[in-house]
Amino acid sequence: MATEPDTSRVFAIVAAAGSGQRMGKGLVKVLRTLRNRAVLQYSIDPFLELEIPCVVMAPRDYFAEYQQLFADFASVSIVLGGATRSESVRIGLKFISESFAPAQKDVVLVHDGARCLVSTQLIKRVIAAVFKQGAAIPALPASDTIKQVSAQGQVLATLDRSTLAAIQTPQGFHFELLKTAYDVGADLLATDDAGLVEKVSPVFVVEGEDTNIKITRPIDLAIAEVILEKRATSLGKSDEC
Repeated sequence: MATEPDTSRVFAIVAAAGSGQRMGKGLVKVLRTLRNRAVLQYSIDPFLELEIPCVVMAPRDYFAEYQQLFADFASVSIVLGGATRSESVRIGLKFISESFAPAQKDVVLVHDGARCLVSTQLIKRVIAAVFKQGAAIPALPASDTIKQVSAQGQVLATLDRSTLAAIQTPQGFHFELLKTAYDVGADLLATDDAGLVEKVSPVFVVEGEDTNIKITRPIDLAIAEVILEKRATSLGKSDEC
């Protein structure tokens, strides 16, 4: 990444060891296909374009399939993930530590393998913010009214959406900061990596992307197909100019 404003190295951990149960029966969701390619391939493409080494956390049942997908890419390492996302990221950090001997301020990006439409521009925004601030995550302002609801379905409060944001990945951190957060927060529950880092350091947001959707349900595949078709059409038009 010759254009980076820093000599630090950048690594990516791609969390893709989950079963994706909401997708229904069949293949794990990141092996579902979009335009004849696996979702996971699209997710990793922009990191490869930016020459960022990727550590892909794989489920045991599909480990061989993941290896086959990226057999031709020396910068992609397939590593057996854990039972939870947090455990997988912890394993990924250990792999990076043992394989690359990262410096404290090298950057590690953690990306959901099911976010297959992430752009190189967003990745660069996150990296640039990490260089400056140590921890950065992409976010979109909440556009819907958000209510706090009890387990019984009763509305408890209407939250001020002007202070709320929907968080995406990749989330970026200085390596030592994320490692420390995982060491300190070993027993804490967090739905994302920033949730652990927030316990030990400020985390800042950068502008996310509307198209950076996460493939969770079958309808998301259909939406991703439309976005990919639109991108292909736009690229075709630009090639004609």
